[in-house]
Amino acid sequence: MRTFHFNPQYNMVGVALLLVSALSVFLVSYFKGVSGSINITIPPLILCIFLLGFFTGRPCLTIYKKCFEYRSLPLTRVNTVYLDSVSRVEIQGTEILVYCTGQELPVKIRSHSFRKEQLSEVTDYFASLNTALIA
Repeated sequence: MRTFHFNPQYNMVGVALLLVSALSVFLVSYFKGVSGSINITIPPLILCIFLLGFFTGRPCLTIYKKCFEYRSLPLTRVNTVYLDSVSRVEIQGTEILVYCTGQELPVKIRSHSFRKEQLSEVTDYFASLNTALIA
C-alpha cells in the first residue's frame, strides 16, 4: 500500500474554513451575553479541532494491490477504482484520466493535488498501469 497526501494548499483551505467556523461560534456565544458562555463555546471548539485534524490528515491517493482510492478534495468522498475494471489510462498535461469498463466518464486525477516530490511517482505508476493494459 502506498499513500499520497494532498498538496498543503488544499489543507490550508480546510483549516481556514474550520477556523472561521470556530470563530463564528465563539462570537455568537460571546455576544449573546449568556451567563456561562464559556461552557457553550468549548464543545464546538473541541469539535472544530477534531475535524481539523481529521480532514487535514486525509490522503489524496492510496494505491493498494488490486485497487486505488482517490479523493479530489479533502472534504469529498473517496472514489475506489479496481484495477481489473480499468480499460485505459491517459495522461494529459495536468490530468490523469482513468477509464473503467461500464462507466462513461473517466476518473480525473489532477496532478496539482499532489505534492511536487510525489508527482513523478504518481505519474510513473499510472504510466506503468497503462503499459500493462496495452501489453
